[in-house]
Amino acid sequence: MNHSLTKVLVFILCTVMVLAVTVSAAAKDEGIDVVLVMDTSGSMKKTDPLSLRIPAAKLFMALLKKHDRAAVIGFSENAETLISLTPLDSSDNKEKLFSAADKISSTGKYTNLHDALLKGMEVLAQGSRKNRKQIIVLMSDGMMDVGNADEDRKLVEKMRSTLSARLEEKNVKAYTVAFTEQSDRKLLGKISKRSGGFYNLAMTDKDFHVIFTSIFESLKSPEMLPMTKNGFLIDKTIEEVTIVASKGTMDTKIMLNSPDSKSYTSDDQNENVQWFISNNFDMITIKHPHEGRWEILFSTGENNKAYILTDLKFITNFEKQYSTFGEPLDIEMWLEKEGVIIREPDILDLVTFGLKLTSPDGRVTSLKPFNRGDGTYLRKIEIKRLCVQHCERPGVKGRCAA
Repeated sequence: MNHSLTKVLVFILCTVMVLAVTVSAAAKDEGIDVVLVMDTSGSMKKTDPLSLRIPAAKLFMALLKKHDRAAVIGFSENAETLISLTPLDSSDNKEKLFSAADKISSTGKYTNLHDALLKGMEVLAQGSRKNRKQIIVLMSDGMMDVGNADEDRKLVEKMRSTLSARLEEKNVKAYTVAFTEQSDRKLLGKISKRSGGFYNLAMTDKDFHVIFTSIFESLKSPEMLPMTKNGFLIDKTIEEVTIVASKGTMDTKIMLNSPDSKSYTSDDQNENVQWFISNNFDMITIKHPHEGRWEILFSTGENNKAYILTDLKFITNFEKQYSTFGEPLDIEMWLEKEGVIIREPDILDLVTFGLKLTSPDGRVTSLKPFNRGDGTYLRKIEIKRLCVQHCERPGVKGRCAA
């Protein structure tokens, strides 16, 4: 029997740099193809009156890299491709994708979830490339509804059986997002689980960008900096940082204070500073950031993120989502620069490697890995308790049974 693993966090702390990342495999990123399938039914006027799903979708696409591709589909009575798979390798292409997202409305009469999922699979199949992850992100506030109860039941059954099986067969992961508790949560959850994705319930407008950053992190395992008191440390190895700062109100004006005593706002955009503004968050990308501590002012401090590009990479062999109960796990970790493991004692003596295991009930266990003397570190872990986690939103605690 397989059981979900507790969350494992591997971190590095030293006097010259601070890195914190969720463990991930060292496999080369071949790029991903993502289709955003967005509900345009009239009921969205109530569940998302400010259309906040649109800037959240833009945030997600903006975080993707030049070798990734994205597409946008809108659906109500039927599904319509607003833009097919497009690489995010230029400003023009990003603008085309953003313009497609801006076409998402709340004017449709029905909610054809079956056609939405089917169209997403068709778009991925039409642009299929070898060795690329294929993802569907399906967003809806309702249940299957084409205006005929008998037809609705038939289409739901097709989604549960035929379409879910095809997702699994084609190795397409479906990430589903429900906007209300009245959505067909069981159906959306079943589709996500079978395909290897996950399901989220967005109870408030502040959940949208949190969910999308969580999906991004699940797919891409980006390098991230730890946030402490609304600030983060930049070292000289970091080439670029992207900050997602949460806002208390739509009128909040985020400010960044850099280590050289300069302050930045959305008015200070240039070739090295890009600023995306929405009602609930700002996203700021800074190239060649100044070394030292940066401060985020006027943010709520909740769910702030700092994603980085650096030539210094933290690598682990850990990639499991599930493990047999009692099975020992050998977690290895090391630092690389330009594909070469760093073995110099002068550097490694400044670094502390550690692991933290967080169980679904919130308990945290700190572990110290063994230095093998060749630049790599090892820690053996055995999950001795059976943990059952019931999560619908990122950060929601589950329960753990003996």
